[in-house]
Amino acid sequence: IEIGQLAASRVALEIRADGLSPFRVSARNVTAGEAVDLGTIRLTTGMSLHGSVTAGESETPLAGATVRVLRTNSFSPLLAVVRHDWIETQSDETGAFLLQGVLPGPWVVVASAPGRAPLVRTGSGDDTAPVDLGTIPLEQGRTIHVTCEPAARCGTEASIVLANADWMTLSAPLSEGRATVGPVASGSATLRLTNSGAVVHEEKVEVRQTATTEVDVHLHGVDVTGSVVRGGEPVRSGSVAFLSGTTNGKLITIARSSAS
Repeated sequence: IEIGQLAASRVALEIRADGLSPFRVSARNVTAGEAVDLGTIRLTTGMSLHGSVTAGESETPLAGATVRVLRTNSFSPLLAVVRHDWIETQSDETGAFLLQGVLPGPWVVVASAPGRAPLVRTGSGDDTAPVDLGTIPLEQGRTIHVTCEPAARCGTEASIVLANADWMTLSAPLSEGRATVGPVASGSATLRLTNSGAVVHEEKVEVRQTATTEVDVHLHGVDVTGSVVRGGEPVRSGSVAFLSGTTNGKLITIARSSAS
């Protein structure tokens, strides 16, 4: 292989092939026009993960479930999710699955199926023997109906944070203070409301065993009063805006009132 047209910079390289463990070349500085010979690179079979996916309520094998092992990075598993950087397979008619070419070390597996709550498994292994994940039971998904007041302060997105993976959320648009999130597992969960990435509100909720759970959120406001003056004289017209910062550094208007 040959990679050309590289500008002078610090680069890192990862070589991949289906079913084989990736080979990572440490970051190094290259100059314009420099030729770097990496010699012969031999890819190994790496680590393999296997197991089976079942319906949580009946232990019936689930065919066609999606099982992914996220590729490791120096940041969070969320980065792999955002980049769609994973090894993926589907369970067969017996619910069995096999993931090959996994880099030895820590691993994160996410299993999902239509109408089922996703499940995250973590662990660590090496390439000396296949890793048996056993049975992964996927629970029938529940739906959460969120109603938030006042709607203007509730944000634009509602998310459920997975219990054992706070980097992974199930999200839905929040429109006029209402959102429907699912499929989620029953039990304790964290509901998060955000506006342009900034957290507006977060609370613990209990997802019922029934098909749907209603969650009402009431955001309490604070009354801010004062006087607007200019040159020692009251300002009789105009408006006052209350601003709040967001994670991207922009300011958003939370409330606006007329000066009188």
